[in-house]
Amino acid sequence: MRCWWRKGGTNLESIYPVMSLNSLAKIYNGNSINKTVKQEKYTGLDSGWNFIATKDIGFDGKVDYENGVKIPFAEDQFKTAPADCVFVCSEGGSAGKKTAYITQEVCFGNKLYAIVNNNDLYFAKYIYYFTRSNLFYAQFQNLLNGIIGGVSSKKFGLIQIPVPPLPDQERIVTRIEELFSELDSGVETLKKTKAQLAVYRQAVLHEIFGKFDEFCKINEICSHIVDCPHSTPKWVNTGKLCLRTTNFRRGYLDLSEPNYVSEETFADRIKRLKPCEGDVLYSREGAILGIACMVPKDVELCLGQRMMLLRAKENNSPYFIMHWLNSPYVTNYIKTITGGSASPHVNVGDIKVQKIPKISLAEQKRAVAEIESRLSVCDSIEQTIDAALQEAEALRQSILKQAFEGGL
Repeated sequence: MRCWWRKGGTNLESIYPVMSLNSLAKIYNGNSINKTVKQEKYTGLDSGWNFIATKDIGFDGKVDYENGVKIPFAEDQFKTAPADCVFVCSEGGSAGKKTAYITQEVCFGNKLYAIVNNNDLYFAKYIYYFTRSNLFYAQFQNLLNGIIGGVSSKKFGLIQIPVPPLPDQERIVTRIEELFSELDSGVETLKKTKAQLAVYRQAVLHEIFGKFDEFCKINEICSHIVDCPHSTPKWVNTGKLCLRTTNFRRGYLDLSEPNYVSEETFADRIKRLKPCEGDVLYSREGAILGIACMVPKDVELCLGQRMMLLRAKENNSPYFIMHWLNSPYVTNYIKTITGGSASPHVNVGDIKVQKIPKISLAEQKRAVAEIESRLSVCDSIEQTIDAALQEAEALRQSILKQAFEGGL
């Protein structure tokens, strides 16, 4: 039997019967907890249900159960989701992208949908792997609406999934996991090699900057060191380019996944200082703290959150400043001032007083030339690794596509 699902140009083709999620499972979201209340009442408890929010689920499907937030067992006003269910993020930038297989009974946030098996028509892991596929995400995208970007539970339940007999589902899951295990082994090797390249980069910067023994403060060689706007921009599908720190790489901006804001938002965000070619950008908060890159040529953009901009004075090289900010000298300094903070960040004032070698423009240029000469091979290898990692993800999607079309 061959069944089709078609909407908005998206096709789902399978040798298996196709059913909607709401005909297979019970679907519901969790509870919202005020940030202050969560911190004061539900953090650091010894017992209770672990509370899972969107932030506790990785894009790779891993779940941080021990995030420090628990709901006491006696508080029955909170919804729980059983072990062996599937979570899908329903709203915001992670909508449809973060999904997870849940292995213990938990309480959970209002921006997560729990898909609970109450008809015994499927294996939970079969549904989970379907939510990891582009076949699922394409349907989810077609249902998105609203400024924030979300899918109502009613619409979410309309998503179609091929449903083979239970023995076939179990066989498909086993085969997916076998193939993913082999793929993960190769990906792990690539990531280890990339980590070794990062160590080499730091060694090069340590050696070259270690030659200098006279220093000044960074604000002495910069005409501007300014923070970005603190407000969260309203993201749109098309418009003016606005940066996130997820675009930051050491030494360059990765714009392969651009983010956009409206003309009005763009104009408002560049009032303070419009980024120009050669401006150095520095991530100042969160998981991507401490990465410096540069505004490229012929790219009009504004700044999002959690970053600052440094503009070199005349007769100073912005490349020298960028490489210095990426060096272990600054990285180690940042570690000393952020410590073990749960939300590490640096302020503009921290960077202004950070020391930097005090040398002439000619010496700065020679240092930059030596750095970039030695790192060029490293860059080439890293590009090859990144391409291989992208191919691995494409292969992962190919495996899932074959699985749900009956090709495994």
